[in-house]
Amino acid sequence: LKYDLKGSRLDRKVEFNPAEVEGKVFKDNNFREIEKVILLSETDSEKVRDILQTDAAFLFEQGIMDYSLLVVKMQMNTKEVKTLFGNNHFNNIQKEIRKIQGKEEPIIVQDEENEEEPNNEEIRFKIEDVTNIRKYMWPSLRPTNVYILAIIDFFQLYNIKKKGETFLKSFKVENKNDISSQPPKEYFTRFLDNLYLITDSKSLLNQKEVEGFQVIENDKQ
Repeated sequence: LKYDLKGSRLDRKVEFNPAEVEGKVFKDNNFREIEKVILLSETDSEKVRDILQTDAAFLFEQGIMDYSLLVVKMQMNTKEVKTLFGNNHFNNIQKEIRKIQGKEEPIIVQDEENEEEPNNEEIRFKIEDVTNIRKYMWPSLRPTNVYILAIIDFFQLYNIKKKGETFLKSFKVENKNDISSQPPKEYFTRFLDNLYLITDSKSLLNQKEVEGFQVIENDKQ
């Protein structure tokens, strides 16, 4: 699934047939309904926020607005995930979930290096093919999901056309912050507010608001 996120609400939804999502790029309101949050560890959430805040601050200083956060959520198999993030990836994910649950006691986990790989799983890429985008890839707390995160569409100045768009759309909404087009400072502030909201995995998981996410109830012995 691919999402183009600006942090706004007006005209930020793509209508679609659930059976036909291939090739579609969804928007903010789709993300709020389908994903709610980018499921990252606390450490990775902090890294993502720092990187994207630095990038967005640079765009603000250049008078740029209307950029988007591209979120691509991919499903991979266990071999592919281990190739990208190491053999201890699944153990690390379990520890992160335990931390979110407030369960700090030590756990006994199987040594994944000695696990037999499923016979039907093949790596569908060469590691050299993903080297250039590896720095944009982040492991999800859903063990076989991987995210690609990056800022895109960063060439738009807040010109007369965009000012006119802001003015005209302001008649459609009560909250002007719901309009995509905003001056650079307001755009930057909203972008960061939304970034912090959608990377707050711990808050949403504690409230059990993320559908389909299975927290760990029992230790592996």
